[in-house]
Amino acid sequence: MRIVRAVLALACLLVALLLAQGASAADVPLAWDANPPEENVTGYVVFWGTVERSADVFVGYAHELDVGNVTTVTVEIGSAFVVYYFAAVAYNGWGLRSGYSDELVRPPDAPSKPVNVRRQ
Repeated sequence: MRIVRAVLALACLLVALLLAQGASAADVPLAWDANPPEENVTGYVVFWGTVERSADVFVGYAHELDVGNVTTVTVEIGSAFVVYYFAAVAYNGWGLRSGYSDELVRPPDAPSKPVNVRRQ
């Protein structure tokens, strides 16, 4: 009976270790085309989370990052094994924001290569 308990305890420990490794963070590089100069864009904000924008329960993305006036950024997501949704907005010197870009979907355990975010 002690051997069974020891094997069971070891199996639980291995499962816990595997789950901890599976929850590892991942870097996701993003890139997009700059807005035309006549739009006077002074920066971009990138949004991401695990709920897609079209979902009935969408109340906003869980994360947002003002990246300034650049068109590439790498963001860290919580787990490589969860679907993540990304979008971006542009803003001008008065703080006015555009609508969201098209939403980018990153499937679980996707390769970490640059992807393009398109404006709507």
